[in-house]
Amino acid sequence: MHNTGRLLLCATLLVSVAWLSGCAGEDDYRHRPSPTKLLEIYLNVATPEGEPLEGATVWVDGSAQSHRTGDSYQRLDSSFPPDWRGWEYNWAGGPFRFDTRDFPRHGANIEILVSKTGWQTPRTTIPFGHDAPDDLFMRQTFVMERQVGAASVDSPDTEDVHDITEPPEIISISDPGWRG
Repeated sequence: MHNTGRLLLCATLLVSVAWLSGCAGEDDYRHRPSPTKLLEIYLNVATPEGEPLEGATVWVDGSAQSHRTGDSYQRLDSSFPPDWRGWEYNWAGGPFRFDTRDFPRHGANIEILVSKTGWQTPRTTIPFGHDAPDDLFMRQTFVMERQVGAASVDSPDTEDVHDITEPPEIISISDPGWRG
């Protein structure tokens, strides 16, 4: 009888521990960010005088986007946080889908370039971490400078690329307190 009681007590403890571990695992899973991140990009691509630069090619993570920068500005609307509303852009793209399971453990940088024949090619990078919110919105101003040599729109020459000193602004609408 004594062994039967011990056996019953051990079985009860094992079932309890397994049940509690399962609950903790489910809770952790529900609160863990998805490995799939969606990124929407808003760019203000302008001349040094502040005018929109029409017809520039935007490159996202090495891929040229099919639509070019516009000849006029649009404004971000009331679905954005107050400090973003009214911000002017002439190129919008996305959502771009990134799977962080393909990234190194420390995360990755997504590169954005803007190129146009006769203009310098600026670049910015977006740090993408595994713990970032699932929906991200990015905005950046690219002030394009004329250059002496002609850059190719089809494949920007890395020697002509220069990094923008200001980092992009990144937010999440679903996690309003998060800023990248």
